[in-house]
Formats: sequence, C-alpha cells, structure tokens
Amino acid sequence: MRKLLPYIFKPGKTSRVPVYLIHFVTSRCNARCPHCFIFTEGDPRFDTDKDTGELSIDEITKMTQSMGSTAYNVSLTGGEIFLRKDIPEICDAYIRNTGVEVLQLFTNGFLVDRTVDCVDYLTREYPDTNFVMVTSIDDLHDAHNDYRKLKKGFERALQTYERLRDLERPNLDLDIGLTVSHANEDHLDEIYDFLVKEKGYRTLSCTLVRGDPLDPTTKEVDLTNYRRFSDRIAEGVRNGELDCFQGFAGAELLNAKSVVMRDLVPKTIEKGFQSNCYAGRLMGVIYSNGDVYPCELLDKPIGNLRDYDFSLSNLWASQKADEIRKWIWDTECHCTHECFLTSNIVFNPKYYPKLLWEYSKIKLQIGASSIAASRS
Repeated sequence: MRKLLPYIFKPGKTSRVPVYLIHFVTSRCNARCPHCFIFTEGDPRFDTDKDTGELSIDEITKMTQSMGSTAYNVSLTGGEIFLRKDIPEICDAYIRNTGVEVLQLFTNGFLVDRTVDCVDYLTREYPDTNFVMVTSIDDLHDAHNDYRKLKKGFERALQTYERLRDLERPNLDLDIGLTVSHANEDHLDEIYDFLVKEKGYRTLSCTLVRGDPLDPTTKEVDLTNYRRFSDRIAEGVRNGELDCFQGFAGAELLNAKSVVMRDLVPKTIEKGFQSNCYAGRLMGVIYSNGDVYPCELLDKPIGNLRDYDFSLSNLWASQKADEIRKWIWDTECHCTHECFLTSNIVFNPKYYPKLLWEYSKIKLQIGASSIAASRS
C-alpha cells in the first residue's frame, strides 16, 4: 500500500508509470461474448484470424525492466489470457522487475488445467504477492454457453473456480465476475442464488456493459435491475455472505470501495460527470500489440512501446501523454468503467466519508458475526 501514499490527497499528480496498469496480453479468444468491446468490427488491432503482433515475452520483459517500482496493481486480461502458454513467464517478469503488489488475472475458465497449474505455481513461488483470479460467469448452464458461444464453458468455469478455491492459498483471492447486460438483467437473482446460496461461492462482483460491444443491444440495461443486483451484492458483503478480498491487508476497505463504486455507476449514467478521472495519470492500458492508451474506452492512443524501445516510462512522460492528460481533465471526461472508478474513488478525498461509512458497517457486521460464532 505504500506505493499509493504519494498520490493520496494530491489530485492531478501523475505517476512515473501507471500505478494501476491494465495489460491486454492477447486479443485472441475462444469465446465470442456479445458484450465484448475487443472484437468490434473494423478494429485492425483485433483480428484473430491473422498475426495480431502481440508483444513477445522478451518484449514484455524489456518493458517491465523499464518500469521501476511504481506499479501497485497490474491486471492481465484479453482475449482469453491462457491461450498464451507463457502467462507464468509474463507474471514472473512483472513481479521480479516491478515488485507489483497485486496481480489480477482474468479468464473465462475454459482451460482448466493450464489455469490451475499457473496459479498454483505463482502462489507458491511468490508468497508475498497478492493474486486475484477473476473467472467470468454471465449466466447459468446452457444460457451461459450459448451467450458466450463456448460449449461446456459454464461447466469448465465452475471447475476452474472450485479447483482454485481448493488450493487454499493465503495470497490468493478469487472472484466471479458477472457482466450485467440486457441478456441476463431479468434473472440476476437466480444467478446469485445458484452461485452463492446453492454452490456456496463467497465471491461475486458485477460490472455493467461498457464501450462499443459486439452486440449493441447488450447495453440496453434497465438501471433499476443493475442497482438492485449491486445492492444485493453490497448487502452480501456487509452481512458476511460474501467475503471478497480476504487475502489483502485492509480487505474491508477494498470491499467498502466496491460498494461505493457500484453506487457511482448509475449516478454517472443518470447525472453525468461526478469527479475528475485519473486515466492517463495513475491508470493506463497496454494493448496486445504494444499500443498504450489512457483507458480502454477513449480513442486517444499515446504511442506504441516499440517506438520507445519498450520504455513505458518514456512513453508515459511524452508530450502526447501530457496533452491527453490535460484533455481528460479539462473536458471532465467520464464513464462507468469500474476499474477506473476504483482509482477515482481511492485517490479522491470527496469519497472518503462514504468510504469510511461503508467500511465501518462491514467491520461492525464482521465483529458481530465473530461474537455470534464464538457463542455458538
């Protein structure tokens, strides 16, 4: 957490490299989810029938060697990241060269053995690094498989989650990531009941469809449904039914942040700008071909790592980067992207009263549950 302290109470401060970095390590995927904004028509960066020019492990290693020790959280996403067999080596490079404290890996859970073997290795090899494995589940049984166009995708996702849970590593947190879309908004409670009540899974989060999805109708979500489902997850966190982020120091504070964040999404849609965005200052995105952007939704590329000899810090300090940062700040650019809202909450004192209020409710409930358990 010490890496975050220089940016607390300092709005507008820019880190040497992103404190929170999202790296699309591949654009290849074995699924075709209608809400996906990676496979939008006409985007030359994402053509899975051809060589996508994704960064090699040697190039990623060289890039991480240029980063120093600023990065706190790195998210590896795609595409389906485990289509790359060198994910363990990519994680090695980030951990050894940057000392990143939190490494998040996003998967659809289809490649069960490869995923579990990788996480088993990482959690044993790096006991001081926090790992978060996010497995995507958007519906139940055949509805999930049909939606993602991935035969047996649901069954394999559950198997991946359960085998990861069975590792019982103290530095491993699991999450089930559900994207709320027009396709599932009418039966979100049914999904919650199956995963949490029936299966006994204690981790669940949700995001709202964003960007320009493959199927635009997936964005036609009634915010009442999203808010109700978000409230149910928040109540699950407060009453101990869900216990996300237990491997982290200050886990309750992170869970409180998630409650505040999910409340901010509909407010942003309904009322617009809420607070300045730290995209391009504390957060950034690397695409599989080396393109660097301030965020996933803004079509303003800063540059390509190959043009900067894989020095992310030099690219991040470029005049183009400064111009884009100023544009984001001056135009009050805003969106509902949960990852970026996280930074906007954590580094903005405006949200601290609400954050501390939710934190206190979670702590009180955990304390009450502990007392009740000791008396039983």
